[in-house]
Amino acid sequence: MGMTGVDQSPVWTGEADAARDHVVVENRHEPDTIHAKTYVNERYKLTIYFNQPYGELFDLQEDPGEINNLWDDPASQALRSDLVMKLLFAEMGKEPLPMPRIWGA
Repeated sequence: MGMTGVDQSPVWTGEADAARDHVVVENRHEPDTIHAKTYVNERYKLTIYFNQPYGELFDLQEDPGEINNLWDDPASQALRSDLVMKLLFAEMGKEPLPMPRIWGA
C-alpha cells in the first residue's frame, strides 16, 4: 500500500502500460436478439454467440480490417480453443471469491 493507504497499482504509478493483457466485451440485447461475448487481446479478437455454433476469430495484426474470419479455418482450431479457454478463465476471474472463515471473527 502506498502512503495514502490506497493500493498503488503499477499502472497508476507509471511502472506498467496496462492492468491486464485482455478485455472482455459483453453484448446483451433483448431476449429475442443477439447475446455475445468478445475476448480481445493484443493480437486476436474472438466472439462467441450464445447458443450458436458459429463465431468470429480475427488476427488483428494480420487482418486489422477484420475481413478474414478464422473461426472455421482448420489451421486455426488450436488457436480458437486456446482463446475460448482464455475467455472462460477471464469470466471465472470476475467471480467473487468467498472470504475464508477466521476462527473467532
